[in-house]
Amino acid sequence: MDIGALAKEVTTLLVPLMPYLAKAGEKAVETVAQEIGKEGWGKAKTLWRKISQQTQAREAAREAVQEVIDHPTDEDAVAALRLQIKKVLAEDNSLAGEIKKLLEEFRRASPQHFQARLEGSGAIAQGERSVAAGAGGVAIGGNVQGGNIITGSGNTFARKKEGDDR
Repeated sequence: MDIGALAKEVTTLLVPLMPYLAKAGEKAVETVAQEIGKEGWGKAKTLWRKISQQTQAREAAREAVQEVIDHPTDEDAVAALRLQIKKVLAEDNSLAGEIKKLLEEFRRASPQHFQARLEGSGAIAQGERSVAAGAGGVAIGGNVQGGNIITGSGNTFARKKEGDDR
């Protein structure tokens, strides 16, 4: 079992949910449960419970958890949490096996979930039949006939006069 990959998968799953998992019972939790499904939410809570029981015993892990709850988009905070989860899983093969099984159950219980981050110009398309066109791009579904497609910035257009050979 690749503990690093397992820790990464756990972190990727939990980070967007951590503010809700930490405040279980509030109204926002209902919205999350609807989005990932009740069964998926239950699996996520079980996963969080197992991980948080272990991280509570480690000061560095507790701090990493709190940093991610406070700053879920901070890459350094996420990396610190991933490292702490990796350490916890590396020390307990039984827990790692349980977590792996829970992740498999979560995947089966939850609708398809995507997470992406785009920096700068570009586009992201995720999911079945998704299409994306980056900056200056054109996404066409089907055929284009009898027309011009011009992209870019600073373009000028002029209509040709009859008899003008230029």
